[in-house]
Amino acid sequence: METCLRLLLLLGVATAVATAQAQAQAQTQSQSQAGYEDAVTTAVDIFNQESGLPQAYRLLEAEPQSEWNPSSQAAQPLKFSVKETVCPIAQKGNLKQCDFKENGLVKDCSGLFTAGKKPPVTAVKCEDTSQEPELVTRRKFWKKVLNGALKIAPFLLG
Repeated sequence: METCLRLLLLLGVATAVATAQAQAQAQTQSQSQAGYEDAVTTAVDIFNQESGLPQAYRLLEAEPQSEWNPSSQAAQPLKFSVKETVCPIAQKGNLKQCDFKENGLVKDCSGLFTAGKKPPVTAVKCEDTSQEPELVTRRKFWKKVLNGALKIAPFLLG
């Protein structure tokens, strides 16, 4: 009977320790995610300030970074997408209240976040993804080659 009680007590302690570790890990992960979202929000603000574009852009999607550490002093990557809104850039206020512009431009962005610097986000770069890729035609190239070959053919054959 005493052995069963010890075993039961040991099982209870092990369960309590495992639960505490899981809660600590979940809290750390939650803080990390909140820190990443804050960093991306700051990056979007910096993009809007420095873009020189007439319309403000708002966060469309943020790619989660698995190795994100909000307290790291090293530069950490940010990846996110923004979309053009109906609000002019000059209008100050909460961008979350601005609706996305119908057929507004979408930009894929990347940046670096360093917790110890002011401002903490540096090197935000956004590229347009809304444009259709340009088709590269080689028709003109081959036409020139054929015309050139026809011009020199009489000299080669004659």
